[in-house]
Amino acid sequence: MENTEKIFVCNTFTDKYEEVEVSKEVATVYKRTGWCIEKQDQKFFDNEIQFSQLIGGNDEAYENFNEFINNRNTPERYIENKERISELKEAITLLKPEEQLVIKELFFNNKSQQDISDEYGIKQTTVSLKKRHALLKLKLILEEGNYW
Repeated sequence: MENTEKIFVCNTFTDKYEEVEVSKEVATVYKRTGWCIEKQDQKFFDNEIQFSQLIGGNDEAYENFNEFINNRNTPERYIENKERISELKEAITLLKPEEQLVIKELFFNNKSQQDISDEYGIKQTTVSLKKRHALLKLKLILEEGNYW
């Protein structure tokens, strides 16, 4: 083909270098990056932080490894979540005893409303109402920071 060029690339599946025919534009960009076969292995080694340096870390500076950073479970969020859990537990103590029972059974003991109804001999609709009232109270308490 007239508008193509051959380049050598590493097939990551076979881990072998192969000659590939690509468009001239792709070949130009590939060459511009400096990752041609003659320099590829040494350039990679010279410019990349080696994975072996991650294990144990010289100065525990893992921030260089962005692919390993979990933005959802940061230490700040962990502390924030612990504080929220503490606030929630405190707020639950401000509920009526029967509301506390329903919340604990539903959310801490993973029971269904029907399970609670059967176990304590109350109607399922009553359990549902107590749950609803308790959750509304908890929302108000936590939003306003109002620990009556």
